[in-house]
Amino acid sequence: MPEETARALRQEMIRAAVEQTSLLSANATILVRDRDRVLVPKRGIAELDLASPTVAQQLPVLSGFAADATLAEAVRYGLGGRREVVRQTVKAQINFGGGACFPMHFDTHEGVDTRFLTAIVYLNEGYEAGRDGGQLRLYPFPSASVDVEPVFNRCVMFSSPFCLHRVLPSRTERLCFTIWLWDGTGVGAGEPPAASAPPGNAVTEIQKYLLHPRRRALLAKLHYAEEWERSIVESHDDNEQTRALIQAHRNDVHRIKSALGHHLTMLLKMPKPDLQWF
Repeated sequence: MPEETARALRQEMIRAAVEQTSLLSANATILVRDRDRVLVPKRGIAELDLASPTVAQQLPVLSGFAADATLAEAVRYGLGGRREVVRQTVKAQINFGGGACFPMHFDTHEGVDTRFLTAIVYLNEGYEAGRDGGQLRLYPFPSASVDVEPVFNRCVMFSSPFCLHRVLPSRTERLCFTIWLWDGTGVGAGEPPAASAPPGNAVTEIQKYLLHPRRRALLAKLHYAEEWERSIVESHDDNEQTRALIQAHRNDVHRIKSALGHHLTMLLKMPKPDLQWF
């Protein structure tokens, strides 16, 4: 976007953080416990949710950007019309530094909602990686992770349901806003085949079986189990709710290992595939 627009967005967010703190809400991780959803606040992370009419009214520059269909049209064209963007939602995020970060996560899962693309726009003038931290880490499993520096006016796009990611600890304030595009076509990965045994013996067939997006997400959680747990600890205060998040993660890993653990080593030895994300 034009740099003057990016700077106007940055100033609007800073003004809200300093002068209109009532507009801020805590960013939280969702803990599902006995079918109840418990919000566990992340340490040092606040957000401005444009779904709130009050927030939208006080942030006219960001609200205007959120109403702009340019990104949605570009994505629809780039994907050859395979996706129909029916909705666009926006949240702005303020990281207050001091090590504040995000744990490893997927933005959504198929069946939860129809978000298919996440676009993050960074508003950090004068960013220096060695000094500031706060990189976005993407995990395009089974390929190696990739760190992206949150430099001013950079936009990063990835799959909402299928791209595992996190934010590394930030040593200084970090500003960005996120756009989610929602799909109306009903296109999805579908149900994975039965987990009992891969079809056939050909490497390509076994790999296809293991890399079904839903199964790949489970294998990624198993592969990165220790790093994932560490990211939970880094992102939240040490309290009972955080310990419950850690235990839920360990329970997930145990179940995945029992069902799919014998496939993980096999997958990691295979040639790295070309994955279709959208």
